[in-house]
Amino acid sequence: MSLKSKEYFKKIELPISQTNLWDLLSNTDHLNRTLGLPIVEYDLPFIDPSNLYRIASTKALGVELQWKENFFEWVKPDYYSVLREFDKGPFTSFQSVIKLIPTEKGTILDVALSIKYKEIWAGPLAVTVQNKGINDLIAYCNSYYKLIQENQFHQLPTKHPSNVNKSTLEKYIKNLKLKTPIDSLLIENLKNHLINASDESVIHMRAFTIADSWGTNRRETLKLFLYATCEGLLNLKWELICPNCRVSKEEFNTLKEMSSNFHCDLCGIDYEADLDRYTEARFSVNQDVRFAKNDIYCIGSPSNFPHILAQQYIKPNEKRTLSICLEDKPIRIRTIKYNQISALSPTKNHSTNVIDLTYTKEGWVSKEQAFKPGQNTISIHNNTNQVIVYVIEKVEWDDQIASAFYISTMQEFRSLFGSEVLSKNTQISIQNLYVLFTDLKKSTLLYESIGDAPAYGQVRKHFDFLANLISINNGSIVKTIGDAVMAVFPSKIDVLSAAIAIQSQINEFNKINKLNPHITIKLGIHSGPAIAVNANEVLDYFGRTINIASRIQKESEGGDIIVLKEILDDAEIEQMLKKHKLEITDLEARLKDIEGTFKLCRIVPKTVASF
Repeated sequence: MSLKSKEYFKKIELPISQTNLWDLLSNTDHLNRTLGLPIVEYDLPFIDPSNLYRIASTKALGVELQWKENFFEWVKPDYYSVLREFDKGPFTSFQSVIKLIPTEKGTILDVALSIKYKEIWAGPLAVTVQNKGINDLIAYCNSYYKLIQENQFHQLPTKHPSNVNKSTLEKYIKNLKLKTPIDSLLIENLKNHLINASDESVIHMRAFTIADSWGTNRRETLKLFLYATCEGLLNLKWELICPNCRVSKEEFNTLKEMSSNFHCDLCGIDYEADLDRYTEARFSVNQDVRFAKNDIYCIGSPSNFPHILAQQYIKPNEKRTLSICLEDKPIRIRTIKYNQISALSPTKNHSTNVIDLTYTKEGWVSKEQAFKPGQNTISIHNNTNQVIVYVIEKVEWDDQIASAFYISTMQEFRSLFGSEVLSKNTQISIQNLYVLFTDLKKSTLLYESIGDAPAYGQVRKHFDFLANLISINNGSIVKTIGDAVMAVFPSKIDVLSAAIAIQSQINEFNKINKLNPHITIKLGIHSGPAIAVNANEVLDYFGRTINIASRIQKESEGGDIIVLKEILDDAEIEQMLKKHKLEITDLEARLKDIEGTFKLCRIVPKTVASF
């Protein structure tokens, strides 16, 4: 029986920028949910030499549908398309192509729908599906334009949200305002979000992404989410992110449940968990407040992969060419499943805007190549007997990830979730930890001169002094060791700011507390990889970086900051140091039990800085 088809084409100019329209329409999961399409179940990716796809199934109008869903193809923000080939149902295939063409007034939305079928009676149904689909799509875009006119750029049109138990929600909101230090306006933002946002927007919430949409401080918003979790309004879950495709692969309620290894079915590779990149904190609403369903409507949405600029199929021995605008940032071309990578580096004086690559059974012929930022033509030749799907993706990671490491450096997290630690047999790596060690100079003299009890009281006050400045500068105290303190920070700016604040303000602390003899602090800083472990039910860190940091602190004479010289070799750090009156001198030292000579810097604040 010959196949019949219905083609539908529609062009309409919309007063919406190409970028905004891409953000709207590339989120096909939300689009399908809002347009009232049915929930879809997906199997794991199926890969053979002739294709890469998922088996998907659903039920619509009492009819069971099952199809092979090919991977989406797209070039951001110009177009995307997807082909679905049916095994069950009245249709043989369904293909949609969405093109976005920028104009002076906005963007032309160019839609092409193609439905193939065998039975004659399915023809009118195909026409109905096409007409309804395009009309609903345009109405969806118009709804978004109204939101833009109201300056709600980050809000998407939604169906009426699921029922909210407003009395229960108000109870939690009242407690947050009464019992936490969070600004009440920020708490109101969370309340409105939980009432008005779509179901998927209150499940797997990313605090930094939501902060950006609210226009609020990321760290303060994350603090709100932590306090809301402690109060029971939200639930915290840890998601392991594949470092290759950057998609969540496993989910845990606590860090104790997390293992140090995980697997990605799509990439076909095992990975070691990593707290500062591959483990992300996400939040969901308490189901007693709002029963939001974690349903899937479309799994291959381009919006699920914001780091991927383009994704394309290439058949065996086929050559395909695309045009794409590339920023002045490193990118890479990677084949899905086979994970062969070719690195592309921006070079402004590069002679051409044409990139030619050949893929063989051994991988890419060229492992590295330069490109000229701007509009480029990329040609890929698949010189193999199997289909490949390749992506052009950013090398830089998403800065909206609230990693487990970042959160563990927050004093609020350690105070509110003291039991949230790894299992005793689990060790998780951290790629770069910023560590600060302090100790008291001549503490023995302090105890001898004024007695144990008064001296201990002064030491406790000095701990509070340190904790305050460490917290203000985005760090947290991991532990105290006698009179010493170990603290960790998410960045070198934060750790150096804390160190300068401590040594700049210690004299004022002594004066206010009328301490005699004065407390003098020895301080050292180091950074590098470390291992996170459960040490007596506390999240602690071990490794060479920690050992070196503690030894560097011992080089301090008191009132100064000792830091590895290479940490200061940074334009942003140099700019920060210029704001303070500091004496900086170089020195070399051999650290106890550590091989080699270390190039260090001694930093001494000249005056009390204002913080």
